Amino acid sequence: MSDSIHPSTPAPAPAAPAPAPQQSTNGAHVEHSTDPDTGHQVNTYVDAQGHVYLVEMDTDGDGAIDAAAKPGPDGGTIVGRDTDHDGKVDLVSHLDASGHIYEQDTLSASGQIESMLLDADGDGVPDVKLVDSDHDGRMDTTVLDVDHDGRPDTQIVDTDGDGQPDVMSYLNGGPAGLQSNSPDSDPSAPEAPSVPEGHTDSSYGAQDDHDGYTAAHYDGSDAHGVF
Repeated sequence: MSDSIHPSTPAPAPAAPAPAPQQSTNGAHVEHSTDPDTGHQVNTYVDAQGHVYLVEMDTDGDGAIDAAAKPGPDGGTIVGRDTDHDGKVDLVSHLDASGHIYEQDTLSASGQIESMLLDADGDGVPDVKLVDSDHDGRMDTTVLDVDHDGRPDTQIVDTDGDGQPDVMSYLNGGPAGLQSNSPDSDPSAPEAPSVPEGHTDSSYGAQDDHDGYTAAHYDGSDAHGVF
């Protein structure tokens, strides 16, 4: 008989526990999770009262946060996206309490608004587009869908930068019922985003404010790289 001792097979290590929320001294914390459908990363920021004030998402699963949502005015939501994956927000959508997108802003690499597409009458179809064609931080071109057929038909331009309209022209033949010789497209405006958007006055300029940030510029540094 051998009196040697045979080591027993070690028990398997227990599964790693889910990461605990990062807690601050005042009770605010961050909850890390994954989307149940995609498995992509989600970070939820909760204040000391238990209210969610920011949600970050990795929508494409590349490990980088590229979208964030925060509460907007009147029960709405503001969603920022980094569509070109440069680490900076370049598309901001404003949704009302029912989830309807009433405004969508396209931003430059520096965070300045280049164009705004608006659903001024709330019918789900964009009918006003504001453009900063000279990139000076002020909207100088307004493109309208006057007859609400889904195509831009009227353009108003402030050519001298004084905040007053100077030139009006017609696009795509102008509004229905109007005969005019007009260009087939709007050369001053970038391509319209595919998502219907927003509501704001057509004189919306650099001094207007949307829920705490200047209309003509988004800093991009106040919400973890996306907002």
